[in-house]
Amino acid sequence: LVYKGLDRGVVSLDLYLLEFDPDQPYPMRLTRNSFDEGIWLGDSMYKLITAKKKTLRLKIQPPN
Repeated sequence: LVYKGLDRGVVSLDLYLLEFDPDQPYPMRLTRNSFDEGIWLGDSMYKLITAKKKTLRLKIQPPN
């Protein structure tokens, strides 16, 4: 997962699926609303803590 930045409330990420194609980034654009609900990356759910110009803080959510 590579954090690309924050622009007008939209978080930009590149997701790399290392087991399938480690050289191919899969761009993701997420609004803060989608992070309020949490997002799944692999078999883990993450919640956004903070998003700033150069840093992104995520928290792994425990399984239900």
